[in-house]
Parts: sequence; C-alpha cells; structure tokens
Amino acid sequence: MKSIEVRIPQWAKKRGGAVVALILLAGFLFCQPGLAQEMYQRSWAVVIGIDRYQHWPHLQAAVADAKAVAQRLKEMGFEPVTYLADGEATRDRILTEIGTRLSRDTGPNDRVIIYFAGHGYTEELPNGDQVGYLIPADCPQANFFTYAISMQQIRETFSRMRAKHIYYVIDACFSGYGFTRGGGMAPGARGYLQVVTEKRAVQMITAGRKGDMAHEEKGHGIFTLYLLRGLKGEADLNSDGLVTASELGAYVQPNVYQASGQRQLPQYGRLEGEGEVVFLVGEGPRQKEARERMQALEKEISRLEEQRKSLEGKKELLLTDIMKLDVEIRQSREKAQLLQKELEEVKISLEPPKAQGQVQTRPSPPGSLQTGQSPSAPQPAPAGSRFRDLGNGTVLDSRTGLLWEKAGSERPVRFAEAQAHVERLNRESFAGYSDWRIPRLEELQGLLIEAGVEGLRLDPLFDRRVPACWSSTQYAVGAQKHHAGLDFRDGTVLTRSELTEGYYVKAVRGKTP
Repeated sequence: MKSIEVRIPQWAKKRGGAVVALILLAGFLFCQPGLAQEMYQRSWAVVIGIDRYQHWPHLQAAVADAKAVAQRLKEMGFEPVTYLADGEATRDRILTEIGTRLSRDTGPNDRVIIYFAGHGYTEELPNGDQVGYLIPADCPQANFFTYAISMQQIRETFSRMRAKHIYYVIDACFSGYGFTRGGGMAPGARGYLQVVTEKRAVQMITAGRKGDMAHEEKGHGIFTLYLLRGLKGEADLNSDGLVTASELGAYVQPNVYQASGQRQLPQYGRLEGEGEVVFLVGEGPRQKEARERMQALEKEISRLEEQRKSLEGKKELLLTDIMKLDVEIRQSREKAQLLQKELEEVKISLEPPKAQGQVQTRPSPPGSLQTGQSPSAPQPAPAGSRFRDLGNGTVLDSRTGLLWEKAGSERPVRFAEAQAHVERLNRESFAGYSDWRIPRLEELQGLLIEAGVEGLRLDPLFDRRVPACWSSTQYAVGAQKHHAGLDFRDGTVLTRSELTEGYYVKAVRGKTP
C-alpha cells in the first residue's frame, strides 16, 4: 500500500498538534486519488472501437463509444490508456496489447480494463456448445476461425496477467463466454469492501445475448451510454461512493433492457476469482465526512491565520521595545563603569601614604625581586567594616575594591598547582566571575591588619587555615626566577624556592594586574 504525503505549511506546524492532526486526517480522507492508490498500484486500460471493417458490415457508433470510454477512464485515473480505432485494431495488434504487453508489464496490485466495441460472433458446435468470438478489423468472414479472437484466447490472456483485477467490457452481442456465478459476499456484509478488493477477480459484461441487436441513442450504443452513466455514479446502488463491477452490471442490465424495448439484455458475471473490480465514482459517506471536516478545518486555518497576523504585529512592537531597552541597559552599564572608575580614583587619593623601608625576610637563596627592590609592606589596615562577606565564597575589600576568595586552596600547593586552582575557578565561573588571578605581593600585603587574630594578621572573615599564600610577584635566583609568598602570621615575605616548598593560594579579582 502506497503512503500519502500531505505537505503542511511551516506556520501551521507551530499552531499545535490538534490543527496538524486535522490536516492529516482531512488530507487522507478527502483525497480521492489517495483512496484509489490504496486499492490499486496502477490502472491500465486498452480501449478498442471498430466501425470500418474490411470484410464485415460497418458500424455507426463503436468508435464514438470507445472514445467516450477512454476519456472517462482517464478522468478516473487510468494510466496508460491504449486506444485502438478501426484499422489499428487488427488481430495481431489486439493480442499484442492484451496478450503480451499486459501480461508482461502489469503487477499483482494492478487493475486492467479491456473495452471492445465492434462485432461479436457466436459459433454453434456439433455437441451443442457455443463459442463466442470478438471480430478484429482485419478478420475475413470466410475463414473467421483463424482471425477472430475466441473466448478461449481471452481466457488465455487473463490467465497470463499478474493483475489483481481484470474487467472485460464487450459492447457486442454474442454468447459462449462461460460465466461462473455465485460465491461472493453481499455488498452490505461487514468487511465486504476489504475482502473483494484483496481477492483476485476477472469479470465481464457484454452488450447482449446471441441474436440481440445493439441499439443506439444520442450517437452512442445504449449499452455504452448506460455504462458511462454508471461510471459517473448512477450505478452506486448503496451510495458509498464506490461502484463494483457487479453493481455496474446490475445497473446496466435492466436499464438497457428497458431502453431497447426488451430486445437487448446485457450479460455480466465472473470468469475467475471471488473479488470485485472497484471504481471510485463519487462522494460516499466517508468522503462526505472528510469534506465537512475539511470545511471546518479551512475555517480554523483562516482563524489561525488572522491570529498569526495579529501576533506578528505585536511581535514587531515587542521587538522594538526590547531593542530600546537593550540600548538603555548598555548606556547604563557604560555610566556605571565610568562611576566605578571615578570611585576607585577617589579611594586611591584618600589612602594614607605607605610606610617606606625594608621588609623583614627569612633567609633565602641569593637573588632579588623582579622590580629590583625589596617589597614594601603597606600600612596595616585596622579591622572593622573594611571587609565584607558577600555570602558566595568571597570577601570584598571596600578600601581597594578587590574581591577575594574567602577560603583559598584546601592544602599547600606548588605554584603550578596554584595556577591550576585559579584556572578551575575561572572555568567554573566561581561567584559569577571568570577573571580570577593570583594576587600580587603588594595586594596580599594590603590584607594585613595591625592586630593579629588567632595568630594571623588577617581579618577574621577569611579562612583561618591559610597561614601563607603565593603571589604572582617574582624574584631572581641566579638565572632562575621564583615567586614570592606572604606569611600572614607575621607579615614576612617568603622567598624560598617554589620547587621544594608549597604555600596556599587565595585568588583575587579586580583592577588590572
């Protein structure tokens, strides 16, 4: 069974599952070609009409009938439709089309219609049996057995076809077709359509019996006239939008019989199988329901389209407001940065001058600090309101504006590990920032308070486990450089080799290093 693709506009996809579901449902139910594709993979037709015979009496309406049938079958989705008229309809060409091409090309889920309008002939056999023949355009009367197409040959053609459903429509009067009747389901039975469309079926309808005369009306034989009416919906006896070959026969037979003054009685029946050839001819209950749902869906789509237009207008206004707010926020941030810079300049101008002189150091390898001078310690700041715990693992120095890591590393580390500690803080955006660094020596010295607390000259807000910390300030030992540390117990600058000693690290952010 072929799938059906229903394309949905992008905006409709955004409106919710209910609308998308309605679109899919309506597209599936209302699309008549889609329903036909469920029944048949492909529909073939060979339409033959012969007025101008070489050796038999000419006819008047066979070609016109064939043209009308070919047109109707195309409208119903048959493709390809092969049309043979008059001199084209030779015995060899007819057998090539129905015996060779259709046997070779049709598939197991295909439908085949073979329509023939022309002379038919019935031969009486010595044993009393009758054999029916179709007469091609080039068939002689004297030796018709050699050139006519017998019902036995017709049986051979459909027995070689792989098509699921085959329907012979013969607008000729003859006998000897050998119908098999009975064995089918009643049309109203549950599951009838599914069963008859799945089973193989070879069916036939003829214009009349042996000896009947084919009547014409309005330029068409009355058999084909009612056949076309039936295929346009008049044969839909149970109003389900579908016409089966049996329904078509049940419609054509009495109408032709009555219109001909009871002188022409069409015959119909099965040649093989228990299925039914099916035609989609109109709007049954399923299509009617789908049409009503489609109409409701179109109203819903119109409503949503209006709502979309309204929302898009509001969206434009909101975007404009957002852009204005973005500009105001950016301007406010720029003003805040300028004010922060001015505050820092004011703080620096108000700071007392730092005491000059040498800082007490512990014995260290020969060398000097990177600046070429001994680091000087700033005047210790009194404890009090200067430091503020921000509650997120940081302490703010309100005098310098520096933000400090409250705890620091969990253990003494070498300088490379101290760098890794700071990198991890930046990677994790500790306290919402990613510009943490190792402090300079003078910044560590700026933390010293005059009166020690619990053996450390460090504000009690800081972690008491950190007696000494690394700085980023370097000093030289010969050709090598090392980083200095600061001991918070007595304010001593530590200049021992970092290769053998480890200090804690307390990260800082703020001001340009």
